[in-house]
Amino acid sequence: KLEDDELDKYRKEYNKMLISQAKNANEIVQEKIITLSVYKKNVEEARNYFNRAGSELISRFNTLGSKCIELDAKERLRIAHDFYRTGEETSFRFDIHETMKKGHNFKDFICPDTIELERDHFKMGDRYGRVLFLKEYSSYINDDMVTELTDLNKNMMLSIDVIPIPMDEAVKEAENRRLGVETNITNWQRKQNAQNNFSAIIPYDMEQQRNDSKEMLDDLTIRDQRMFLGVITMVITEESKEKLESDVAVPEETTSFIKFVSTFASSSVIIFSLVFGSYCLTTEPSLFSK
Repeated sequence: KLEDDELDKYRKEYNKMLISQAKNANEIVQEKIITLSVYKKNVEEARNYFNRAGSELISRFNTLGSKCIELDAKERLRIAHDFYRTGEETSFRFDIHETMKKGHNFKDFICPDTIELERDHFKMGDRYGRVLFLKEYSSYINDDMVTELTDLNKNMMLSIDVIPIPMDEAVKEAENRRLGVETNITNWQRKQNAQNNFSAIIPYDMEQQRNDSKEMLDDLTIRDQRMFLGVITMVITEESKEKLESDVAVPEETTSFIKFVSTFASSSVIIFSLVFGSYCLTTEPSLFSK
């Protein structure tokens, strides 16, 4: 805003720079949301945990020069409304007290008018959608992959679910994997000895499995790493089935995303892909904190 003083020339230059950046933008509006879920014995313990965790998150984001805002129930409902009713974002009007007085259900304001589940897609109102999830992780994942996916000029929701595993369970899982590998190697050597082949060399794939299992156990017991279960899901919606097929081809070509085609679980998977903190997929690739 110009102030009719000697600094107006700098303000004009800054406004030109902002306009130039806006013209070159891809018109994407991004919302980044962190959802915390926890199992506690009672509601008081859960509230204490969320109060402590929320304060810590706000403090950590302030250290990064960013800002973290806790959402109330109305804001969380708005997120669901904007997803289920794309194109009607400005029509969101919800008063929980007025709704309770009238005996209405909040779902009537949020949910789409119709939803149809097909083999490899769903139809929500007048829009078509599909849920994708990352099938396999490579040994190293660059965070640029997430940036490339979120920079796509598509109407979508990308969710990254991270579930920490207690150290005792993680160590037990690593020991069981190592024991299974050693058992397979022992059985293979026994078969070779039965054929009088006492100088047989262990196959490369078995030797690699042995090294990987040892490395995994060392990460937990020596390097003090933590194990997590990580799942990346993406929901893409479009106005037509043809546009949906074209949009889905982009992430499928650049990553190991695949279609989630289970019809009976599609509605649960759609909810899981949102920011509600629910979990229903059985695919659980393990990750380490390093």
